[in-house]
Amino acid sequence: MPKAAKKSKRVARRPRAQSATTNCPVEKLAIEIGELFDAFTGAELEGNKPVARAIEEHRQALEELASFQRARSLGGALFQLVLAQHEIEGIFSLLTAEKQKDHADLDEKCERLLTSAATVIRLALGSDFAPLQNIMRVYGVTPDAPPIPWLDDIPQLAEEGRKADREPKVAADAQN
Repeated sequence: MPKAAKKSKRVARRPRAQSATTNCPVEKLAIEIGELFDAFTGAELEGNKPVARAIEEHRQALEELASFQRARSLGGALFQLVLAQHEIEGIFSLLTAEKQKDHADLDEKCERLLTSAATVIRLALGSDFAPLQNIMRVYGVTPDAPPIPWLDDIPQLAEEGRKADREPKVAADAQN
């Protein structure tokens, strides 16, 4: 009697999302890393810890590889900015609570700079951002810079400062 065919748990691969700029090695890695995050979650849900661990190691290796590649597209550059922000967060998490407090301004400055650059790239990508949405969500990055309200007030505040500087001089000249 012939052996019964073994049922495979494998699911047919869905085609990967790709943008018009798939000639960029970093952007390709970003999309693959996004899929690995999803696969990791799937393996965890199935309780398959060895597979989840292997997927995690593979993802980390691809992140490392992405750091050695040169981006050739805006999508690749955006992903590298996100990786840089993620690494900075990792570095700061290694600091003691006291050191984190001492250097919070540096952490915030790095985040503002990277978010600002990422926002410009995100806007320039337009519809080509779609394949990268998953990986940006996974890293918890929304490259849409939140407004810095006081920046808009600078012209008015500067004018008030100039007036305040002039008023004592005008009063002193009037007394002489």
